Amino acid sequence: MKITYYQHEIEVPDWANWICTNKDGQVWVFENKPVIEVNYWFKADGQRERVITVVPLDWKNSLIQIQKAHVEPEQLTLRDQFAMAALSGELASQSGDEGYYSERSFKLLAENSYKIADAMVEARAR
Repeated sequence: MKITYYQHEIEVPDWANWICTNKDGQVWVFENKPVIEVNYWFKADGQRERVITVVPLDWKNSLIQIQKAHVEPEQLTLRDQFAMAALSGELASQSGDEGYYSERSFKLLAENSYKIADAMVEARAR
């Protein structure tokens, strides 16, 4: 996911919930909210990763919670939910070792998942 942090476009992992800069200018992302330990931000549990180094700023006030776009479950249609269930079942039944997954197969999986969902919606309406 790409975010803007103090005028820097930064690619951060999906698990990242917090971003901050240490005194030395190293920018880190954290899964869980970090705390200040002397000259740097620290969190004992959860994932963390250094993403870039910038000119040091007011590092003690640099902690920002990452805002993530998300779709509320109530915005998903019944068709979407059926398609997700069909896709999950199909993926669970496949073996990645067989070389099944490719860009073309992803498109087919998505299309077929919605075909199954359409059939489920139609059957439900009867």
